Amino acid sequence: MNVDIKRVREYLSSFDFQKLFIEELNWNSCTLRPIECPVGNECYKLSAIAELGGLVVYLVEPPKGGEIPPINERRKIEQQAKKATHEHLLIFVDGEKNPIHMAVG
Repeated sequence: MNVDIKRVREYLSSFDFQKLFIEELNWNSCTLRPIECPVGNECYKLSAIAELGGLVVYLVEPPKGGEIPPINERRKIEQQAKKATHEHLLIFVDGEKNPIHMAVG
């Protein structure tokens, strides 16, 4: 598989993870419904964006304008994702779409 690094950078900088995984990395689209994940006083949305061989990629978004949760809350979110799909990749973004953490389970 030939990966176009320029396109990968464009998809990453525009936060278009679905096109990155599906169009550039040749993963499959995923039709799983979003997961609402309450943690503490917040509710995070996990949207399945791609899948390959049972590994599902979720985009984890905080409530409007929110921040990426601290590590203890990210672990709770990961446990909720594990209930839906045992093998998964979580991409956390904040309200400003600044990714700073990925978790693989």
